[in-house]
Amino acid sequence: WEGSGSQPGVVRQMQDAQADPLASIHQAISGQRARVKSYYPLLMTTSKPFRYSTFEVNVSISDIQESAHNKNLIVVFGAGSSISLAKDTHPAKNWKRLIESSLLHAKDRGYITGNQFTRQLSLLEESDDVDELLGVAEFSAKKLKAGGGFQDWMRREFGGLSFSDGAMANCLRSLEGRRIPLATLNYDTLIEAATGLPTVDIAAKDQSLQWARRELPGVLHLHGVWRNPDDCIFGIRDYEKTINNEVRDLLQRSLTTLNRILFVGCGDTFSDPNFTNLISWLRANASGAMPRHYALVKRDEYENKLKDLSWRGFVDPLAYGDKHEDLPAFLLSAFPTLKSQAEPERKQLIDAGRSSHVLDAYKNFLIRDCGEMTLEGVRADIDTAQRKFNLEKLFVPIDLKPTPPFFPKNDVKREEKLQKWRDENENALPFGKIFLKHRRFTLLALPGGGKTMLLKRLAVAYSSSARRVEGADRLPEIDLVPVIIKCREWKDHITKPIPAIIKSMQEIFGDDTLSGLYSALEPRLKKGTVLLLVDGLDEIHDAGDRLIFVENLERFIESYPDIRLQTH
Repeated sequence: WEGSGSQPGVVRQMQDAQADPLASIHQAISGQRARVKSYYPLLMTTSKPFRYSTFEVNVSISDIQESAHNKNLIVVFGAGSSISLAKDTHPAKNWKRLIESSLLHAKDRGYITGNQFTRQLSLLEESDDVDELLGVAEFSAKKLKAGGGFQDWMRREFGGLSFSDGAMANCLRSLEGRRIPLATLNYDTLIEAATGLPTVDIAAKDQSLQWARRELPGVLHLHGVWRNPDDCIFGIRDYEKTINNEVRDLLQRSLTTLNRILFVGCGDTFSDPNFTNLISWLRANASGAMPRHYALVKRDEYENKLKDLSWRGFVDPLAYGDKHEDLPAFLLSAFPTLKSQAEPERKQLIDAGRSSHVLDAYKNFLIRDCGEMTLEGVRADIDTAQRKFNLEKLFVPIDLKPTPPFFPKNDVKREEKLQKWRDENENALPFGKIFLKHRRFTLLALPGGGKTMLLKRLAVAYSSSARRVEGADRLPEIDLVPVIIKCREWKDHITKPIPAIIKSMQEIFGDDTLSGLYSALEPRLKKGTVLLLVDGLDEIHDAGDRLIFVENLERFIESYPDIRLQTH
């Protein structure tokens, strides 16, 4: 095809005569870029190795930059980006190595035998078939979940990851500075740590849809996030759940038909069941109408990806360089660091990212500490008695009645006022309604009345939006970070000021990931988006210690008057 006007003709070389001869030809007409997309007869075949055209690279980059400018670009990161972003002291893993890690954890904890480990590992190493790899992942996940070890493995694998403040982190900040939505197929929260963005779990429907409408900034986790392991897509059964999830289907279809997607470090992602189902739907219903999506690959991978049937009709490969280390430079050339992102702002982003990471770690700790229960004191067979159940399966929603107001005894109308108040407040109300209306209250009930159980429910519900909606108590959707203080168990710390108690949690729990917790909470405390849960105030048996704690609590509330507080 020969160009018209002053523009030179462009010939796209095609090595494979059977490949779709889709020609993308750009012209400048009257100072405006115009695109012509059509199918043309094969123009040229050559026996020489395929060469990736500089023209086509520039066209692809121009597509991506234009979409970013028009606010319809989404960047999706895969395992390769986490490998590039993580510190060498605790490197991130690709999918195969992640499955291997889960098998090793299952063997070390006695969930599988040595022979089972050897067989599954052999299959993992010898096969590149997605179905077989998913089978190994399913086997490992099933064994770990049956023994209650899946959550522990996730925490060990991802809880200690930290990002390297280098070129890849700068790329992420540059993308975030342009307000380009970021999504990830990874379970880790390294992108959040580098950018300061909050986590958006696709299992949280409301937040995911807000993110898709660009009303909520954050990093969308398409395959789940490690602190909510029950919602992570890992094995065959998890993929089956996603395929039958209508909300997820709606979200993914709208994202891919209405936006251009740039995949970074995604490798063989498009062969997994979630994407094959999506791609099949797009080919049947939106072929030719959806934007051209791109996936960054090394130059030596380009030709194979161009022929890969799982990519065709959905995503085009775009070569970024000869080696993995070239990726950050390529991204920064397409999206240079903005001038406004000066050193002070960069430091703020890093600090915000670290704070987000610490808060994620604390929420995950609360889910582990408060989110599971055994059937203590209940007759059951050994297997049932030893099983741990999610709190929501055992929690019974409670109704509350307010306590009467104080009327002085010398008030001649005291009884009349009390009776009138009782008549007006005769009916108990669901806890969810009371929690929405009142920022602070104290629970009064006999021993065994469910006070501690309710505090645990709140701690878990506001650490995980997915767990919040699992309960039948209809807790309101409020952006809160729960902080729990256990008066009876922490008697050695209970006379300290409240900030000092929070700073001591790293020592109390023996968890280094909680270092800097108070600093991470402070902006939230000032905004009033912290829910302080004081468990067992009446169990501080020393009257002097109890008085000191109450005085410290009052001073803390004076410093942060907008926080929510619940005690018992």
